[in-house]
Amino acid sequence: FWPVYRDYENELRRLNDERLAGIETYAKNYLQLTPAVADQLATKSLDLEARRTALKQKYYGRLKTALTPVRAARALQIENQIELIIDLQIAASQSSNRNGRRVACRRYFPVNEDFR
Repeated sequence: FWPVYRDYENELRRLNDERLAGIETYAKNYLQLTPAVADQLATKSLDLEARRTALKQKYYGRLKTALTPVRAARALQIENQIELIIDLQIAASQSSNRNGRRVACRRYFPVNEDFR
C-alpha cells in the first residue's frame, strides 16, 4: 500500500502546486480580473480537476491490484473525504475579506455584483 500511495502523493503534490499557483494568480488579480484572465483560470481549474480524477483512477487500479478491490475502494473513499475537507478549507479562506470586499463562498464570484 504505502509505496503506491507515496507515488500517488508525489503526483498529486505537483497538481496541488499548479492549483496553488492558480489561486495565487486569482488573488493577485481579484480587483482587476479581466475576462481573459478569468477564462484562463477557469479553464485551468477544470483541467486540474480532470487530471486529479484521472490520477485517482490510475492509482485506484494500482491499489486494487496491490490490495483488494474492497480495500482499494475504501482507500479511495478516504482520499475523497480528505480532498473535500481541503477544498472546503480553501473555499473558506477565499471567502474572507479581500481589500474590504467580501467574496462569495462559491469561490470566484463577488457578492452583490453581476449575479443578482
